[in-house]
Amino acid sequence: MVDLDELERLVALRDQGRGGNVSASLPAPVPKYCCGDRLRPCKQCGADVWKSAGDRARGDWDEEVFDCQNCGNRIYVELPD
Repeated sequence: MVDLDELERLVALRDQGRGGNVSASLPAPVPKYCCGDRLRPCKQCGADVWKSAGDRARGDWDEEVFDCQNCGNRIYVELPD
Protein backbone atom coordinates (compact mmCIF):
# COMPACT_ATOMS: atom_id res chain seq x y z
CA MET A 1 0.00 0.00 0.00
CA VAL A 2 1.07 3.56 -0.56
CA ASP A 3 1.84 5.50 2.61
CA LEU A 4 -0.16 8.71 2.14
CA ASP A 5 1.95 10.58 4.71
CA GLU A 6 5.08 9.72 2.72
CA LEU A 7 3.39 10.79 -0.52
CA GLU A 8 2.40 14.13 1.02
CA ARG A 9 5.98 14.59 2.27
CA LEU A 10 7.38 13.93 -1.21
CA VAL A 11 4.96 16.38 -2.81
CA ALA A 12 5.85 19.04 -0.22
CA LEU A 13 9.57 18.51 -0.92
CA ARG A 14 8.93 18.76 -4.63
CA ASP A 15 6.98 21.98 -4.17
CA GLN A 16 9.66 23.44 -1.91
CA GLY A 17 12.41 22.65 -4.42
CA ARG A 18 10.48 24.41 -7.19
CA GLY A 19 9.64 27.51 -5.22
CA GLY A 20 6.11 26.34 -4.45
CA ASN A 21 4.85 26.92 -8.00
CA VAL A 22 4.85 23.51 -9.63
CA SER A 23 1.78 23.97 -11.80
CA ALA A 24 3.79 25.89 -14.42
CA SER A 25 6.69 23.42 -14.51
CA LEU A 26 5.11 19.98 -14.15
CA PRO A 27 2.26 18.32 -16.02
CA ALA A 28 -0.99 17.75 -14.18
CA PRO A 29 -0.85 14.59 -12.03
CA VAL A 30 -2.36 11.47 -13.57
CA PRO A 31 -2.60 8.76 -10.89
CA LYS A 32 -1.26 5.40 -12.08
CA TYR A 33 -1.84 2.12 -10.25
CA CYS A 34 -0.04 -1.20 -10.31
CA CYS A 35 -1.42 -4.23 -8.44
CA GLY A 36 -3.90 -1.99 -6.62
CA ASP A 37 -1.25 0.42 -5.29
CA ARG A 38 -0.77 3.97 -6.52
CA LEU A 39 2.66 4.74 -7.93
CA ARG A 40 4.56 7.55 -6.20
CA PRO A 41 5.72 10.65 -8.04
CA CYS A 42 8.99 10.38 -9.96
CA LYS A 43 12.05 10.67 -7.71
CA GLN A 44 14.00 12.54 -10.40
CA CYS A 45 11.56 15.27 -11.40
CA GLY A 46 8.58 15.00 -9.04
CA ALA A 47 6.02 14.52 -11.83
CA ASP A 48 3.16 12.06 -11.36
CA VAL A 49 2.71 10.99 -14.99
CA TRP A 50 3.69 7.36 -15.50
CA LYS A 51 3.15 5.30 -18.64
CA SER A 52 3.36 1.52 -18.68
CA ALA A 53 6.10 0.12 -20.89
CA GLY A 54 4.85 -3.46 -20.50
CA ASP A 55 5.62 -6.55 -18.46
CA ARG A 56 8.87 -8.51 -18.33
CA ALA A 57 9.55 -12.04 -17.19
CA ARG A 58 12.67 -12.21 -14.98
CA GLY A 59 13.04 -15.92 -14.33
CA ASP A 60 11.64 -16.37 -10.82
CA TRP A 61 9.55 -13.16 -10.89
CA ASP A 62 7.73 -10.84 -13.28
CA GLU A 63 7.89 -7.07 -13.30
CA GLU A 64 6.06 -4.18 -14.92
CA VAL A 65 8.04 -1.29 -16.33
CA PHE A 66 6.87 2.33 -16.14
CA ASP A 67 8.35 5.42 -17.82
CA CYS A 68 7.96 8.95 -16.49
CA GLN A 69 6.41 10.97 -19.29
CA ASN A 70 8.06 14.16 -18.00
CA CYS A 71 11.76 13.19 -17.68
CA GLY A 72 11.98 9.64 -19.08
CA ASN A 73 13.00 8.02 -15.78
CA ARG A 74 12.23 4.29 -15.79
CA ILE A 75 11.06 2.25 -12.79
CA TYR A 76 10.48 -1.47 -12.35
CA VAL A 77 7.69 -2.83 -10.15
CA GLU A 78 7.85 -6.48 -9.10
CA LEU A 79 4.51 -8.19 -9.70
CA PRO A 80 3.09 -10.58 -7.09
CA ASP A 81 2.92 -14.29 -7.81
